[in-house]
Amino acid sequence: MRIPALRRAAVLAAATLISSLALAQAPTPPQQIQPPQTQEPQAKPRTDTHITPAQARELFASVDTILQFASTDSKLAIRHPVKRRLTTRDQVVKYLDSKMKEDKDARRLERSELVLKKFGLLDQDFRLQPFLVSLLKEQVAGYYDAKTKTVNLLDWIPPDAQKPVLAHELTHALQDQRVGLEKWEDQSMEDLSHNVVDDNRHIAADEEDTAREAAVEGQAMAVLINYELKPAGRTILSNPNVVKKMTEPQSSMADSPVLARAPLVLQQSLLFPYTDGLKFEVDVLQNKGADAAFAGVLDRPPATSFEIMNPEAYEQKIKVPVIKMPDVHELLDRDYDPYDVGVMGELDVRMLTQLFGGPEVSDALTDEWAGGIYYVVQKKAAPDKNSTASISLVYLSQ
Repeated sequence: MRIPALRRAAVLAAATLISSLALAQAPTPPQQIQPPQTQEPQAKPRTDTHITPAQARELFASVDTILQFASTDSKLAIRHPVKRRLTTRDQVVKYLDSKMKEDKDARRLERSELVLKKFGLLDQDFRLQPFLVSLLKEQVAGYYDAKTKTVNLLDWIPPDAQKPVLAHELTHALQDQRVGLEKWEDQSMEDLSHNVVDDNRHIAADEEDTAREAAVEGQAMAVLINYELKPAGRTILSNPNVVKKMTEPQSSMADSPVLARAPLVLQQSLLFPYTDGLKFEVDVLQNKGADAAFAGVLDRPPATSFEIMNPEAYEQKIKVPVIKMPDVHELLDRDYDPYDVGVMGELDVRMLTQLFGGPEVSDALTDEWAGGIYYVVQKKAAPDKNSTASISLVYLSQ
């Protein structure tokens, strides 16, 4: 489903999976905020500590060592050094708030929220943006900013707790040096659709966002796990149970009270790049080797969530035909404005069927998915443009 702002928000901070690995021993974890419903989230009181100057120097020095590990593990070349910056909790919060308030992302979130409610995937009183802000503030554990080419280190987390996160984030730096992540990862269109050509351009780009994000996060997760396993002389390929345990929903949300209480659609959408992306990466790594699993995937990225969930389809270059949107503009444009259009991928079908039919129904139906799209319009004369009553939905499934 076309919720790129939600997915991009998840990438701004470390995932719950990273937090469960790297922050378990941290004496001062990031603040935990109760999930919002109709009120703005209120942070619990906290007592901040700061790493010492000696710890900061150690952390800065470790960047080059861990970058070399990530390069050796992924076979992605280091083309230039990575800038590093020590940042405070307040600076991180300010950064997250500013990113979530950018006009482009704010508009996307507004549309996403209303469409998710129209599908019945969110309760009417749920507020998406405060939830995402609270989740990111809870889970932030260091991050790489592709715009500034800088890895941001945290001044309140001890170096040893940050180093696994660095393995993950510096993998993003290597990916960025190879393909330019800002442009490569965001294939979505900025404008709304106004004709059938625009509709189908949006549809073609929609699932690419989901698939590409899962690919880069899956790669980074694989390097993180190998970094954690290296002292014991093990690897992700020799320990398949590690992947199985990390991708279980209970493990994925163990250290995130906010995410654990979130609606199913948000849990699965936010965790998908890290869980399914990791399983995809491990499958390609096992069958094709590191060159194919890292540089190969970046150079020939998966195009759909179907390929992520079925890695053999990606490996065998099996493409699922994208359904074309019929031209409905002449029929609808007099009374409606275009509002949103996108793919209902295999991931979206899994969420819908699990929510409304349960796990057994979902398992039976999800694999039968063979393509789907949706188109949303908003009544021009609607008295309340923030209500689901103002939008109408066309859904086409194969």
